[in-house]
Amino acid sequence: MQDKVNILFLGAAKRTSLLERFVSSAKKLNIDLSIYSCEKDESFCAISHLAKILSGPKFTSPEFQTWLKNTIEQHNINIVIPNMDSATVALARFKETVKTSAQCVVSSFELCEIMNDKVLSEKFFHEHNLPTFENSENFYPKIIKDRFG
Repeated sequence: MQDKVNILFLGAAKRTSLLERFVSSAKKLNIDLSIYSCEKDESFCAISHLAKILSGPKFTSPEFQTWLKNTIEQHNINIVIPNMDSATVALARFKETVKTSAQCVVSSFELCEIMNDKVLSEKFFHEHNLPTFENSENFYPKIIKDRFG
């Protein structure tokens, strides 16, 4: 008898090699795997041949939590895996506020929010004696990123 596993990825549109490895591993383990991915819209994504693309709201929108709960129920999702910083924060919030049978593969909401904010994450790394890039006026090359995400 084959086990049936349904996985929902959040924002995996370009993660072809990741999804290919899930498919390959499922075959080796004799698992009947269905993959879904929440994207902005259902237009073509690089993973379209590996996953059913589900159009969903932005991960930061108030509607996302309800959409996720309904999607988990409708598609019998067993595992939810985020692939973007905003998806990680949204899934962590969901995991801590909504009861679901799906395994949400994510850290705590507090830690996800810290890691989503470059200023808070740098402070966190210093407080825990974790090395970071030097951030001084005379240090090059500079790494420039948005504060969030």
